[in-house]
Amino acid sequence: MENAKEYYDKTSREYVQKWQDMDRQSTFNASFYFRKKIMETVLEMARVEKNDRVVELGCGTGLVLRELLKKTGRVFGTDISPEMLKRVQDSTLKDKKVVIAENFLEADARHRDAEVLLMPNGISKLDLPKNYFDKMLSVEVLRYVDDLENALCNVAAVMKMDSRYIFTITNFWSSSLFPVKFSIRKILGLVNPQKELLQYFVTERSIRRYLKNAGLEVVEFRKMGLLFAKPLIKKFIKNQAAAEKIYKLDKALSGKPILGKFADTFVVAVKKSASL
Repeated sequence: MENAKEYYDKTSREYVQKWQDMDRQSTFNASFYFRKKIMETVLEMARVEKNDRVVELGCGTGLVLRELLKKTGRVFGTDISPEMLKRVQDSTLKDKKVVIAENFLEADARHRDAEVLLMPNGISKLDLPKNYFDKMLSVEVLRYVDDLENALCNVAAVMKMDSRYIFTITNFWSSSLFPVKFSIRKILGLVNPQKELLQYFVTERSIRRYLKNAGLEVVEFRKMGLLFAKPLIKKFIKNQAAAEKIYKLDKALSGKPILGKFADTFVVAVKKSASL
């Protein structure tokens, strides 16, 4: 069972304010820095070209859409929470023409001057036109989906043979130990769905299995956050220069066969399997 819609409908304004405050504050925030690095990595792996049709599944308040607009003329986004889509329109991208519609094909034809087209839709019951998008992205979305294999099958069903899907997902064996602790709390009935998001985690083996079962082939698989996930290390990252040094080391260590098993975040690019 998922509760992301209810949670983000209630907290969409707080979410916008949180990231705006982090962007403005004078005190360096290591978590914010690492979040931006994850976004940069997703965009790098997407290899978006000027005329690509790009959709972000689970676009939230539009932080990634804002970066995508620097690479292509118009972007598409879906989110399970209608309130989060409104924040794209009235906050993050209020200087752009943003249209919220129930159908992408109709909206694309009717609003040719719109820079951002949004649709309320969740990845668990994906309702997108088939063979339409060149690039598809999900950033920090799949960790809130309980039936991950079904969600990946939904994505595969609408992809073109030459399109690419890039997503992030949290490793169960993260060095932060948060996934392990959260899972234990959930088993013990200590997670309150009314106050916190239900979360689900994977191992490298399980996510590769889900992808194969969904008919998706891994193009690139990166691991991030071996060091940045550790609260003690983040506490000592006081400025940009220190963060860049730690990030460089983090990148090197996360790529090692043994140490990479404890990276916090997997960033994965996939395409449809040629055998389909």
